[in-house]
Amino acid sequence: MKHFVQIRNLRLGEGRPKICVPLVGQKEEEIYQQARELLAVPTDLVEWRADWFLGLKEKNRFLEVLRTLRQVLGERPVLFTIRTKGEGGEGQISFSEYQQLNLEAAQSGCVDLVDVEVFRMSVGQAEEMLERPDRPGNTELPENGQSMEKERATCMPEFLQKEGIGEFIRALQRTGVVVVGSSHDFEGTPRTDIMVECLRAMQELGVDICKLAVTPGEQADVRNLLEATWRMKTQYGDRPLITMSMGSLGVISRLAGELFGSSVTFGSVGKPSAPGQVEAGALAEYLELLHGGTEQETGNREHDAAAFPGHIFLIGFMGTGKSTVARMLKEQLHGEQVEMDACLEAQEGQSIASMFEQYGEAYFRDKETAFLYSLKGQTSRVVSCGGGVVTRGENRNFMKKHGKVVLLTARPETVLERVQGSQERPILNGNMNVEYIGQLMEKRQASYEAAADLTVSTDGKTVEEICQEIVTGLNALGGEE
Repeated sequence: MKHFVQIRNLRLGEGRPKICVPLVGQKEEEIYQQARELLAVPTDLVEWRADWFLGLKEKNRFLEVLRTLRQVLGERPVLFTIRTKGEGGEGQISFSEYQQLNLEAAQSGCVDLVDVEVFRMSVGQAEEMLERPDRPGNTELPENGQSMEKERATCMPEFLQKEGIGEFIRALQRTGVVVVGSSHDFEGTPRTDIMVECLRAMQELGVDICKLAVTPGEQADVRNLLEATWRMKTQYGDRPLITMSMGSLGVISRLAGELFGSSVTFGSVGKPSAPGQVEAGALAEYLELLHGGTEQETGNREHDAAAFPGHIFLIGFMGTGKSTVARMLKEQLHGEQVEMDACLEAQEGQSIASMFEQYGEAYFRDKETAFLYSLKGQTSRVVSCGGGVVTRGENRNFMKKHGKVVLLTARPETVLERVQGSQERPILNGNMNVEYIGQLMEKRQASYEAAADLTVSTDGKTVEEICQEIVTGLNALGGEE
């Protein structure tokens, strides 16, 4: 049975829990700056907490932020969330406004997931409703535990369908987005069976991912949340779960998802969006430590970035797929990814195109070289390099000395098809055509070949096929000796 959801090149529900970092800026530039900064840290997907945005109800501003975030974040999946006041957020809007804004985000084509507040009440209130003799769909309490469980399995979905949540979910899904059904309880932690029932109700409503967050009052509450997660995953679940026990007492629930069944954990870069969030860099280290131990115990560790000597540098002309391949390759090798251009943009606080325009190409190449040297002595990583990094001999020498260099290639026609809509390719400004691309590729070809330990064509291949070819090639070069 399928227990995962595929979003771009990210698979939720398998392996290490994926790290999601929220953007919580109030104004456009603050949001964009946060987005640029998180590109330099280990993140798998990004959540825009739109309830923090002061221009949320201004449609043009709202949609422009979505378009800009899509451009800045590239292929990184984006989760769109409006967290209302009742669920611990900043949004003070009506339910009709909430639905409309979520639908507009989904229809924009700029987001991959949308968070829907399935229980617009605390889980504690849901528990009270389930225990009432007059609750929806029932006139008297069943006398035995088995029938009680059966009643609970149908009661909550019926109530929520009457509230129109089910149709709202289906309307969002028709746009092609993945729906995360969520519920947050800031008052406490319900009984384990009630938490399981809330997750089952979300599943029956048809959400793609079920999310539950509760507040612990004591250590036993954290244990109960983990028990509810495990029970849901092993007994009832057929899709990814996201669960957490909030606050400092519940931090372990944000780290132990792989052991109990939670597929995503929320980290922070700068200002956290919820109590108990761990800084993303530290979170990645903790998760990898637990992931390594889990895989060694189960015997499923096929490849590991640490098994290859040094870093894995992906080089090649722009549009050959370096960034996309790097994201999947780091998952297959259980390592970390470094996006060189994104890191430089975060360090400088401006785009590559802006650096070229303001300071010139030589300035940018100096920054590339300095960044490469900063990787010396760091743990093995998959490094997606800028297209022109090989133009300097010292860069080529450094990469060959400190890892393996994989050259990704593509035909000029393929490159043009992939980059022609981008405004962030300063080398091609005014020359966005096959002839110029071919000439520039030919000019750099000798440098690419001098640096490469392995060459892989990306024309007409899936990302999975490209990554498998890279791993096989690296193994053949003696990477696992």
